[in-house]
Amino acid sequence: MMDSKLKYTFKTDTMFRMLFTRNPELLRRLVSALLGIGFESIESFEVVGADLAPDRMEDKFCRLDINMRVDGRQVNLEIQVRDEGDYPERTLFYWSRLYSSSLPAGEDYRKLPRTVVISIVDFNRVIRKLQFPNNSIENCKIRSILQDLFDN
Repeated sequence: MMDSKLKYTFKTDTMFRMLFTRNPELLRRLVSALLGIGFESIESFEVVGADLAPDRMEDKFCRLDINMRVDGRQVNLEIQVRDEGDYPERTLFYWSRLYSSSLPAGEDYRKLPRTVVISIVDFNRVIRKLQFPNNSIENCKIRSILQDLFDN
């Protein structure tokens, strides 16, 4: 008897990445829906490198699932199936690395782009968009402030 369970699904980050990076129009439609912006109103859309190398060898390496620039925004689209208990911290770490690496040397800090992490998760911990509105890091779905991760 053949096992009918699929070995790979689109919940695995590799299959997810392959599907959407090989079909940029589909990815553009998904991002349009997730960001709540009109598909036709997107003027620039580019998938960029997913690897954020550390500054030092002993620092943590980041591999984003799908990293994009959408109309001047930095957008990281992540899929996560297992709850390993550290997803808010991991998401904030990815967001901060993406945000801090987006400004070339010599550029004015006011040119830092809006940076958004969209997480699609298959567990109950809910983080829909992590962005930098109103000088706080906020879970936009349940409005819980993640300020406890910062020292004031």
